[in-house]
Amino acid sequence: HPSIHPSIHPFAPSDRVSMGGFSSGDARDLFIGGTWRASRGGQTLPVVNPATEEVVASIADADASDVHDAVQAAWAAFDAGSWSRASGDARADVLERMAALVRRDKDRLARMETTDCGKPVAESEWDMDDVSACLE
Repeated sequence: HPSIHPSIHPFAPSDRVSMGGFSSGDARDLFIGGTWRASRGGQTLPVVNPATEEVVASIADADASDVHDAVQAAWAAFDAGSWSRASGDARADVLERMAALVRRDKDRLARMETTDCGKPVAESEWDMDDVSACLE
């Protein structure tokens, strides 16, 4: 929706925001204040497939200073008003777009959820249906 700042649009065009599948050696940074960044401490945590015990990715290990930065960025975004002052229709447009994207990428998201959590694929697919329904 044009009245909402592009940085809060879901799934903005960027390979860092794309919902690509896991591959060995992937690293995921923190998304704070509209940018991706490593944790202040530079530490990461492994993402382990519980079925195979294979490390499928790593994620930034946030510490208290990262949380502080995220809270400050959230308040700044709220005060800027791009979302907080957006109309209900504008917010609904964004949420409906998110729901449509989850439905579009359901199979890939379900496989990622199964890899991350070890649950059956059918349950992960149901979860994706539930996510899109909640967003709508």
